Amino acid sequence: NYRASGHPEKALPLLKEAYAARQQHSQLSIWGLNLFLTYVDLDQAEKAAAMLDEVVSIVRRMCPPRSPALATQLVGFSSHLLDAGYVEQVEPLAREAIEINRIDQPDSWIVFNVQSKLGGALLGQEKFQDAKPLLLKSYQGLERLRDTIPVAARPRLTEALERIVTFSESRGEKGDAESAKQDRNKLAELQERQTEGEQPETSPSPKN
Repeated sequence: NYRASGHPEKALPLLKEAYAARQQHSQLSIWGLNLFLTYVDLDQAEKAAAMLDEVVSIVRRMCPPRSPALATQLVGFSSHLLDAGYVEQVEPLAREAIEINRIDQPDSWIVFNVQSKLGGALLGQEKFQDAKPLLLKSYQGLERLRDTIPVAARPRLTEALERIVTFSESRGEKGDAESAKQDRNKLAELQERQTEGEQPETSPSPKN
């Protein structure tokens, strides 16, 4: 598997060929997921975004409606698109994932993680007033539930705080610079303690 081994450029032509054959062999449609992710890996975000609707349709056929499996896939797409800077496409996917996860696990770290991603997408669209409560609530929720977060997913807490720092710095209003400075200190502490397997007890404090 070229993509899994860190060679997406070698995987791309093979995946494109397989996906092109989906009309004759419908089971090959699943390769659209891998092609989408390979475009993201190669920073070809425009091609990835162009495939998004079709790929999400494939996932909806694979997963039961409003199921945890569907929510997991939507969160994955949200993460990749957020990293690629396609913030407008993230918003509806993240909102749907939040609504699905709230049904079975309303107070789970998973819900707060997706809320942070949604806040990041709104921040990227400069919807500051909408982003603020999501960013704060999600970080506080992740911090409160940090002992339930699997070790491999602990970086989500750091990412949530990084989004709050970005929020404070991007606002540029009175008090935001000091808030950003304080949160950057907390972020450094969090990163250090994560390395040591320990989390701080502090909460972020943007004022606007």
